[in-house]
Amino acid sequence: MEKFCLIAGDVMDERPAYPSHSLSPSASSRIAPTPNGVAIGLDDDVMAIKDRLCGLSSKLKLIPILGMGGIGKTTLARTVYEDPLIMYRFHIRVWLTISQDYNARKVLLSLVDSMKLMEEHMPRLEMDDVSILAEKVYKNLKGRKYLVVMDDVWSTKVWDDVRNVFPDDGNGSRIMLTTRLADVVK
Repeated sequence: MEKFCLIAGDVMDERPAYPSHSLSPSASSRIAPTPNGVAIGLDDDVMAIKDRLCGLSSKLKLIPILGMGGIGKTTLARTVYEDPLIMYRFHIRVWLTISQDYNARKVLLSLVDSMKLMEEHMPRLEMDDVSILAEKVYKNLKGRKYLVVMDDVWSTKVWDDVRNVFPDDGNGSRIMLTTRLADVVK
């Protein structure tokens, strides 16, 4: 344990210092990535997000993680996504990386693929038709408690284009998104 604390201390000392005004209040410069991808110093943030994901509200909730590039939004989201409690609580968990080259068809294809809805001999017409893909996703999520993580969202258009594929069945489903843009959160 002492050796671990010394290594963690060294990692924390070597990280770049960011001015406190450039960070969001919920994500501070205490995040230090380690070689194996685990973050040190995220315990409070992880607990806060888990509380929101597992909260009492049965309505579909959108949980944003906002911060500047490189601050650890994806690491935080991934840590929560892979938590055993979260794995147990949600029937379906899907991780989507959106990025700047967003395309509604690609996002829907990723959802279909992640949920193993892609049929071996799926006609090309179905793969190109956004409405057919959206319907497949909606039907698969309907009545099930799901967690969808949309990582690296750069535009409000992403949410506008896909919001209708996420049914709100009053079962505590959640959508978590990471972004560096405050207007995406609004």
